[in-house]
Amino acid sequence: MNYELEELVPIVAKLAESYTSKESTSISYDRAQQLMEAVLYCIREGEREGQVLLAPKDKLSAERMYAFGVKCVEEKTKEALNMYNGLLNHFSGCGNECHWSYSGRKKDIKSGI
Repeated sequence: MNYELEELVPIVAKLAESYTSKESTSISYDRAQQLMEAVLYCIREGEREGQVLLAPKDKLSAERMYAFGVKCVEEKTKEALNMYNGLLNHFSGCGNECHWSYSGRKKDIKSGI
């Protein structure tokens, strides 16, 4: 689905407000661009997931699609973290000093150097 810029700017404005903790009314052009990219990413993820859940005739507003996309991204992030934690339990560092210190074992990096 294509959304007009006029629908996306208020979402970016809310993110900018959150980013600055409401202490500033301005952000850099680069930061605004990053926030817009984040909004578009979440909308694309929402659309991708929504193709399965929503009927084609159901067109959500940009704000609702963004919110739906954020939930999808959060869920995918949680799934990835669970997979990572599961793999970490079976990971073998093969005696690598950095691995041992990072994973909380008794040696530290300096003692291995």
